[in-house]
Amino acid sequence: MIYKDEYHPQVKKDLKKLSPKLRQIVREEHISAILLNPDKGKPLAGDLNGVFSYHFN
Repeated sequence: MIYKDEYHPQVKKDLKKLSPKLRQIVREEHISAILLNPDKGKPLAGDLNGVFSYHFN
């Protein structure tokens, strides 16, 4: 199952600040990987149970 991407307004602002080449890398490599497997990140706990954190290197 492939999921649809929706962005928080701050994420949209942050993506606009990146160079076009870096923005393309983020979308093609990282965001597409998250959409294919939303559980890929680190699971959070407490009030954020069910939410995952994904860090870009």
